Amino acid sequence: MLINKLRVDGFRNINNTTIEFGDIVSLVGLNNYGKSNFIDSLDFAQKFIKYPSVSKRKLMKSEKNLPINIKMASRDFIFEIEYSTRFGGHEIFVIYEFSFEWIKAENKGCRIKSETLKLKEEGNVKYYKYITRKWSEGFYKSSTTGRTNTKINIDDDELIINKLQKHDTLYYLAIINELNQIKFDLNNYSDTSLAFEFFPFEMNRESVYDLNKQFGQNINKVIFHLKQNYPDKYELLINSFISLVPNIEMIEPVSSELTSESEEKAVLRLENDSDDLPFKIVDTVYSIRVKESQNNQTTNIEYLSNGSRRIFLLLTSAIVADIKNISLIAFEELENCVHPYLFQGLIITLSEIITDCRILVTSHSPYLIQYLDLKNIYLGIPYSDGIGQFKKVKKSAHRVILRNAREEGISVGDYIFNILIESKLDNSLLLSYVGG
Repeated sequence: MLINKLRVDGFRNINNTTIEFGDIVSLVGLNNYGKSNFIDSLDFAQKFIKYPSVSKRKLMKSEKNLPINIKMASRDFIFEIEYSTRFGGHEIFVIYEFSFEWIKAENKGCRIKSETLKLKEEGNVKYYKYITRKWSEGFYKSSTTGRTNTKINIDDDELIINKLQKHDTLYYLAIINELNQIKFDLNNYSDTSLAFEFFPFEMNRESVYDLNKQFGQNINKVIFHLKQNYPDKYELLINSFISLVPNIEMIEPVSSELTSESEEKAVLRLENDSDDLPFKIVDTVYSIRVKESQNNQTTNIEYLSNGSRRIFLLLTSAIVADIKNISLIAFEELENCVHPYLFQGLIITLSEIITDCRILVTSHSPYLIQYLDLKNIYLGIPYSDGIGQFKKVKKSAHRVILRNAREEGISVGDYIFNILIESKLDNSLLLSYVGG
């Protein structure tokens, strides 16, 4: 799944924002204008697609996510994704969209309103509908020669793509399954104080490459298994990190057993463990040893600076993206804890590490703009009514922005942020630079 476009509307203060993807795309804006809200909307959308009906109903009642802005209070939630994939030996282009009503007064609302799936093969101009829906009336295409007129019984809290997973003979089932397994990886890791430390519990059914999203405290185990099972990716990670933090001479993951019980007792204990438990007590401790050029011995990686630890976490999440079949990886406030000198190198390294995955970053720093092409930058528009919307810098405005920044003797990033700050009072100049 190679994502080409995402659109979100009606989530918190996010107003009809469409992002077209290139190599690395960035949402840039002042604080409190919707960058984190847009990232959260993507996580919300993937959960809504995957979760069962009872959980979907709870999500449609989610008070922290529904739009309460005066201009958006009655807005439906809309999510649309456009991507390309391989199917039947051909490249297929996919557009999938759904919308629902948030909970309303007197316990009304909470209904899926629309759902559409459109496909086209490479070389074709026209998309063909394979799923269409209005409220609880839904239809799908059941054969290669038929029309999209096979009726499907669907509830208000159920998506058609969820129900079609049970149709084993459906000829485009691979596309349906791909949508149901959509994976966005949303990272922050601004606080690395708990990362790399020993944690005595781990969640059952957790993939060994699932980094903890809040603090990344299971990264030691991830790195150990990465070296064992994917040595090429491990070497890429280590070399990438050392290139950004050159005072590091060596990195080595190690493990230690916590118990000395016999093999028979260990097998008996594992057989008696219940898979229904949400977590289990670990029996192996993992750590990462590093050698810095100025030190005469190795130390635990947790003794590195917060910025260095964050870089290592970000690079690790990028490395495992391919292993986990991630379609989109997002990094919030990439510049936090990272020295401006390393910023450009980090961006280049991330783009080289990640292959079949899109990268989305948010920033409130002018440094990021200096290192990205203007065509991949979306600016948060400071509207006085508080709605959040991101718009792409128009191609026709690129030369104007570069010329004006040069004439003022400042960087492009500083010039754009000056415009963003001034736009809090008058956004007419900013709007002349962005698309409609």
